[in-house]
Amino acid sequence: MTVYNLKLGQKGIIDNIAGNEKLMKRLLALGLIDGTEVEVKKIAPLNDPIVIRFRGFDLAIRKSDAKNINLKNNMKNRKQKTFSKFHKQIEQHHCQSLLFLMR
Repeated sequence: MTVYNLKLGQKGIIDNIAGNEKLMKRLLALGLIDGTEVEVKKIAPLNDPIVIRFRGFDLAIRKSDAKNINLKNNMKNRKQKTFSKFHKQIEQHHCQSLLFLMR
């Protein structure tokens, strides 16, 4: 998965940067290094460029460059775990409500 695949408001953690050496150096100098969290903040009306936020500032980047920023897969897993925990809490609350009504 890459930054290109993120939707508005989604976050990811950088795994590595591919592409040409000039692009890699520029992004690394800006602070886009392994382990940095990025979030898609804005998408232009024609979908290019996009604005990503990392380390407290925003950067407009071309979609073609965003395809070269690879993300770790654990953010997706974290969202699924959070959803599962939330789902379990709802089930517990629902069961407690049913038991109360049955009294």
